[in-house]
Amino acid sequence: LTAQCYPFSGDPPAHPLARSEDGGCTWDISARQAYDYPRSIAVEPDGSLLIATALRSDWYAEGFGSPHLLLERSVDAGRTWERTQGKIDWDWPGFGEVGAVCLRDGRLLATLRRQIPNTRGEGFEDTMLTESTDDGSTWSTPWQLTDTAQVHAFLTELADDRLLCTYSNYHVPFGVSAMLSTDQGKSWNRDRTIQLSISNGFYVGWATTLQLPDSSLITSYAATTYAEQPPGKFTCEVVHWQLPED
Repeated sequence: LTAQCYPFSGDPPAHPLARSEDGGCTWDISARQAYDYPRSIAVEPDGSLLIATALRSDWYAEGFGSPHLLLERSVDAGRTWERTQGKIDWDWPGFGEVGAVCLRDGRLLATLRRQIPNTRGEGFEDTMLTESTDDGSTWSTPWQLTDTAQVHAFLTELADDRLLCTYSNYHVPFGVSAMLSTDQGKSWNRDRTIQLSISNGFYVGWATTLQLPDSSLITSYAATTYAEQPPGKFTCEVVHWQLPED
């Protein structure tokens, strides 16, 4: 999925959505019209797919955005999608890059990359967390997930029911980090974060983490690897790792 993450005032742009039925050998690409793009695609208990994005993204709260979510569900493996609205219990439209996960107990959690009120710029953003207990129709008042300049959060529910958050540091040390929650996202071990990678610049992230059958983890992310790297060019890296024993 690719898109632009700046405020839009006209018709929603087209974001390519690609799907494959042969293990990735060939791909069919369709256009998804929306004002924001998702951080993840969640799989629900019935096998349906869920995309959650900002209904209208407006990072600087200039009057165009919406404080709510656009929910898109597919029951045919991404061929067609049905749209509904998810209402968040807040009034701040300066957010986007939403990531959703469906927990085993049926709750939905969503990460929201937020422009901190009365600020501008990527160094003044953080990540909020909100939950839904009614299949996404309504969402709780968001609470803070990361510190300032920590974005691109991706949630992974582990086999032992702990919740892992992989995120980007837009502050020194630039790179990708991870932290754990033992209470399904209410609190996090911020004093024991794990540094997974170091980047040469703050443009780093989009980390996606999956747990493998042997309980190890694999994280893929983009990084600014070289000091003289041309603008807009990044490398894609993968780290295979395990959580430290308590």
